[in-house]
Amino acid sequence: MPANVFIAALREMTLPETTERLNRIEMRHGDLFAEAGDAIDRVVFPMSGMISIVTRLEDGDAVEAAMVGPSGALGMAALFGPAIHINTAFCQIPGEACTLPIGVFQQAADANPRLRALALAQEQYILAQSQQAAACNARHQLSARMATWLLRAADEVDNDGLKLTQEYLATMLGVQRTSLCMAAGQFQERNLINVRRGRINLLDRTALEGQACECYRSLRAQYRRLNPQHDVQVRVAAG
Repeated sequence: MPANVFIAALREMTLPETTERLNRIEMRHGDLFAEAGDAIDRVVFPMSGMISIVTRLEDGDAVEAAMVGPSGALGMAALFGPAIHINTAFCQIPGEACTLPIGVFQQAADANPRLRALALAQEQYILAQSQQAAACNARHQLSARMATWLLRAADEVDNDGLKLTQEYLATMLGVQRTSLCMAAGQFQERNLINVRRGRINLLDRTALEGQACECYRSLRAQYRRLNPQHDVQVRVAAG
């Protein structure tokens, strides 16, 4: 199981009074961690699996703005402004996480400039994802966007087998399921992926990277710039 980089940092900083307050939880698909307007009362550190941060529209549709896996955390925005979630966040890919009361994390960050800097980099990366997603959704073709999303999700969970349905993938990309199924079918015919009930397996990462839009490379480079100290710790920052 991949370790969350922030929990690793807390342990490296020898902060037992903080790590002893961590609470381990199971993340099941659909578990809600935030609604827009909710007070931020805890930080969520995925140990495995992935959280999707989405923007909900009035008709009930939702489009993904950012993803948070073991290379990040949810709730750190409370350190830098109003302690309010501005988007909805839920478990997209099942796994496990640790939670920490926001007050405990704030005290640790106040006492450790390095921890605060890591948290700031995380919030900047979430913003970078949101900005890249806006440009990607507006300009890039579905097949390229899908390849990018699959690669990024696999990087986040450090696994080329994603517990994910085509229906939810279509929702995250903001497209009709029929369009998504057509694109996925083409990838499957070319042996780039294998789609089974409730699971999508990446078979040829090199070929998928060739199909992905520039957003995959841009976000990977952005992560490196913001978190150079994590390069050897998480797959998302790997070359």
